[in-house]
Amino acid sequence: MLKKLVASGMIAGVAAGLIATLLQLALVLPLILQAELYENGTLVHVAQAAPDHHAEPDSAAESPQEATPEPAETAGFNLERNALTLLSNIAAFGGFGLLLVAAFGLAQRQGIAVSARMGALWGLGGFAAFQIATGAGLPPELPGNFAADLQARQIWWLSAALLSAAGIYTLAYMRSLSGIALGALLIALPHLYGAPHPQGYGGVVPPELMALYVARAYAVGAVAWLVLGTVAGMVWARIQSQEA
Repeated sequence: MLKKLVASGMIAGVAAGLIATLLQLALVLPLILQAELYENGTLVHVAQAAPDHHAEPDSAAESPQEATPEPAETAGFNLERNALTLLSNIAAFGGFGLLLVAAFGLAQRQGIAVSARMGALWGLGGFAAFQIATGAGLPPELPGNFAADLQARQIWWLSAALLSAAGIYTLAYMRSLSGIALGALLIALPHLYGAPHPQGYGGVVPPELMALYVARAYAVGAVAWLVLGTVAGMVWARIQSQEA
């Protein structure tokens, strides 16, 4: 039985990892590659004033320092890099899938039926805990931007993710004022403490590129977590029906 439940978590993790990788290659990776061009100085971002429509055309204005790179420069196929992205996504979502299946087991002991629909809701809860709540303190970052100490950020991120997951579970299943207060406190604690940030903000990447990257990273995460929860719930329900 345990092997079957572990298998359900891993199957869901592989499915979510594949979907996440495909979406990242199409939507996220080109932005990372473009940010790397700013980081190594191939492209330079310079804030420019609004153009004067009454002024005569200037030859320098026709050749700005910042130019959109050719697709071959930013979206070239790199087998090794893409394979590592796939493997890391499968490993990450496989781990999340095992956590989700463990939570299913706890829920079932409390009389909560697990299905594909319930799994989808739990997947969205995982997205809220591991991406939205953590991103409120430490949003996704592109190469070339200032950042605080890596270890400090990792510790805060893990603490925020676990506390947020516990808080969301408490809010969902403890139907009392004390449960609601406890859940809200668990979610708020890491933000009351504060995420580690650099002394100042800055970097070489245009803010418009950074904003697009954050939006796409969240969109990809939402879809991947939804797939993870749905598949895990579906496989779990099928295993339970076979065991009955």
